[in-house]
This record gives sequence, structure tokens and C-alpha cells, in this order.
Amino acid sequence: MDTSTSSAQKKMSVYDVLQFAPLLPALPVGAALVHFVTHPRRWSAAGRVGLFAGAAAAVLNVLRWQLQRFVTPKPDYQVLRRIGDLEVRRYPRLTLAQTDVELDFDGSLDEGFDRLASYIFGKNATDQKMPMTAPVTTQHRRDGHTISFVMAPEHAAALPEPKDSRVRLYSQRARTIAALKFTGRYDGESVREATEALLRAVHEAGLERRGEPLFAGYDAPATLPPLRRNEVWVELKR
Repeated sequence: MDTSTSSAQKKMSVYDVLQFAPLLPALPVGAALVHFVTHPRRWSAAGRVGLFAGAAAAVLNVLRWQLQRFVTPKPDYQVLRRIGDLEVRRYPRLTLAQTDVELDFDGSLDEGFDRLASYIFGKNATDQKMPMTAPVTTQHRRDGHTISFVMAPEHAAALPEPKDSRVRLYSQRARTIAALKFTGRYDGESVREATEALLRAVHEAGLERRGEPLFAGYDAPATLPPLRRNEVWVELKR
């Protein structure tokens, strides 16, 4: 897997900006808390109750934002066995939205995500909006990377055609994969190290792989690195 990182400055997408939208309600609450600490006598009992209720709601909002993957739809799979940190899974047939990007790992993930997000958020033949799912996968190919979204089951049977010719719909056959989890950053270097660990573990377990490994990310870029669920996968021969 080629995950080299370009030195060129990456553009800030609309998606990147919106990732921090859940923080906005915390700003007035934070300002009110500062005012309460500096001028406590100006606050009535009702005002104090309202302030702390608002603070609690803001904290819950931030927690939900940081742990969004727990409420994001994900494909079902069967765990066949565990070998140390390696997990062998069986996935059913899945319908994917895919796009190819001829950039390095980081650039491909950013550009590919924007194209696919545009498709599910309405840039399609029927202007239909579909739910975001996890994980988003990135697989190296000869001249770039293929980025994929798993389509939610309730939409997979009758998906609208993409308006962007660079986006295609693909039926992924059922397959068995080896998965290795890791937390932290998912830049090119981190993914490269995790991929090397995955391939070593597969070899040491006496398993045979098929094709190129891929990265599977479950969290948005704004999620704190220690809270992220990252994985690297490789298909296995059976």
C-alpha cells in the first residue's frame, strides 16, 4: 500500500469546516460560565439552573460528536476467529459507491471523500439524500487510490445514478478479511506502519492473502486521535 504524503498544502473543504459545527453551541455556554465565575451575584437561582443545564447539554453534544461512529450505520459481519490482535471476519455482499483518485494517500482520501459525500448528500439523478455510513475505505492501486462508501441496506436495492461521472456503484462479493485495529492518526505514515503490522500478523498466522490491503476509517477527521477506530484490512483466500 503506497501511503506517501504530499508536501503540498491541502485545501480546506466544506466538510472539514462542518466537522466542527457541534462545537458552536458550546461557545455561548462557555461565555456564560465565564460570566458566572466572574460575576456570581448577578445570577438568580433560575439563571444558575439554566446555565448548568445548558452546560450539561453542551457536554453531551460534544461527546456525541466525538463518538459519532457508535450511531453511524455499519455493515454486519461475522467474526470467524481471533489470532492475537488479528480478527478474521466474513462480510456479506455489499453495495459500494466508489471513486478513483490519482493522488497520494492523504490527498486521495480527502478528494475521494468529498466526491462520495456529495453523491449521498444529493448529487445524484433523483437528488436523493442518503445516510452516512462507516467505514470509509481507501485502497492503493497502481496510479492512485480507490475510495469507497458502503451504501446503507435500505437504499442499496435502488440507488440513484451519480451525477459525477467519477463516482460509480459497485457490488462487492461476499469475502473473508483479516482486520487489525489501531487508534490515533490516520495519515499516510500511520497507515503504512499499521499495514506492515497487519501483513506480518497474516503471514505469522499462516493465512494467505488476496489482493492489496486497504485502510478502513470509522471516524471523522475532527475526532480526537485517541478516540478513533481505525483498521487495516486484507482479503484472505479460503
